[in-house]
Amino acid sequence: MNEPKRPLVLIIDDDDVFTDTLQFVLRQKEYNMCSATNGEDGIDMAIERKPDVILCDVRMSGMHGYATVQVLKDQVETAKVPVIMMSGYATGPFGEKRCLMAGADYYLSKPFSAFDLIYTLERALQQGTIKRRSSDLILPSEGF
Repeated sequence: MNEPKRPLVLIIDDDDVFTDTLQFVLRQKEYNMCSATNGEDGIDMAIERKPDVILCDVRMSGMHGYATVQVLKDQVETAKVPVIMMSGYATGPFGEKRCLMAGADYYLSKPFSAFDLIYTLERALQQGTIKRRSSDLILPSEGF
């Protein structure tokens, strides 16, 4: 009998401690994982490994998360992969809207619980990407 395919989660985050924590939680739920510490490597890894979902931090050295997600959504190979942006920097409704404007499909504000992580991952895997109209998103004119 064939076992069901375990989803592959790509983590793009430059905080090793946070990435280790995510991996610990995801291992408990038997997800397959790979990780990159910056946006450029994350994009390359996404194209090569074809993950089922991507977790991407906003604030990273080099290419920040907004640019990373925009590139991922512009690539044919990765455009339909659900992206969950995570941030302790872009918090609140405006932070979430900024992440969605960049192309993210889901958003988690740091710190978040293991329950919220797994719930959002499961939702992303079931629903895939969410098509949003730019008119649904209202951003402040300053601060970004």
